[in-house]
Amino acid sequence: MMAPKRLPSKLVVSGIALLALLLTMPRLLSAAYLNAASHELILSTSDAPILSPYALSVRDLAHARNAIMLAERGRSLNPGAEQFTCMRLRAEISAMDWQAAWATARENKCSDVALRVRRAPWEAIQVVQYLQQGDLEAARVQFHRTLAEGGGLFSASFESLLKPGLDHNSQSFAPELQKDSPRLLVGQTVAHDWRPMPQPVSASWAFVGYDLDESALESGEIVDAALYWQPLRTDVVPGADWVQAGTLWRQDVRLANLVPDTGFEWNAEGVNAWQVPSGAAQVIETERAGRTTHALQILPNPVGGGAIAATPVQPIGSACSYLMGGWVRSQGAAPTFSIVWDGAKNEPNDPGFINLMEGPRDVDWTHISALVESKAGARGVQVFASNWAAVWLQELHPPRAMMVDNVFLIPVSLPDAPPCSLYGHEVSKSK
Repeated sequence: MMAPKRLPSKLVVSGIALLALLLTMPRLLSAAYLNAASHELILSTSDAPILSPYALSVRDLAHARNAIMLAERGRSLNPGAEQFTCMRLRAEISAMDWQAAWATARENKCSDVALRVRRAPWEAIQVVQYLQQGDLEAARVQFHRTLAEGGGLFSASFESLLKPGLDHNSQSFAPELQKDSPRLLVGQTVAHDWRPMPQPVSASWAFVGYDLDESALESGEIVDAALYWQPLRTDVVPGADWVQAGTLWRQDVRLANLVPDTGFEWNAEGVNAWQVPSGAAQVIETERAGRTTHALQILPNPVGGGAIAATPVQPIGSACSYLMGGWVRSQGAAPTFSIVWDGAKNEPNDPGFINLMEGPRDVDWTHISALVESKAGARGVQVFASNWAAVWLQELHPPRAMMVDNVFLIPVSLPDAPPCSLYGHEVSKSK
């Protein structure tokens, strides 16, 4: 009998190497997918403020979705690897896809404690949990907690998830908007006082005023609004969906308000969204325009200086201008409404803030607002409502108190300019 032929040693070694390569190929590929997903996740926040984990532009959102896809491919090759679940969850949070993040967190294990550093994403995921359980009241309160933690930026990401149980509260203003002329006007500060006047935004258009659904402001939802533009030339071309209203053009849009608890209604739910000065501010029930409402009352600072109530820092959108406004009342106080650009240089002739009103005054409930451009170099934006009565003692009289209500900060797109983009979509969405 002939002895069996032996395979050449080189061929045996090559076969073993090939077998080893085939056995390790899935792990090598999964590692490659993990590295690629990590790279895409980093790119997904390139347009966001410092330390923000959210995709805020169309480009960033595309990177976040790529990270989700790559993480899922890697997990299909290595199902037991927890890091793919964590990577996918991070990317879904970056994209603010709360329903997908809820499903991932519910069905798969991720013990990465770094994901728990920020409360806002988990507050948002809990909203989805309550909605899945059919507990609409708990979902509504949790939605408000989410906006308090993460800012009004989150409202746009919940638009498709909101159900009738989260809609306008029963004590809200009527949502019908004025269609023939602006109910509210924009203006500018002249000699420390706000005065209504059209604001030119280009060589062709000026912004005159608007109407908006104040009940949506109070509930934290996307806001239906009617913006009114004044032509400055005879040859202007209005937007395709604009409607002529006398000498003005009306643009019907849906907008995202960045200020959480704009009407101070959530305080009764135990939700606190504003930073308020200790001992100098409280939410009270009062009457405005014949309706019962909640407002923030700000008294003089007991230790001197200004008593400043501040919103959370909100992100800067791409190519966005900001419509800021609200109601103010002063009884012998020194009220100041301010837009403050976080991170911007504060030069003597170029301050990092804009005051819409300042100085001592008596004024009944008055609505003031302005349309402002982003300040170069700013990382974020806030709204301040302040009472400086403690430094104007000789000019004022008791009770030296002011109140503010329905304070908002809304990014908008301007005519003849690139569209304002925030959270991966244009903010001025036609209705």
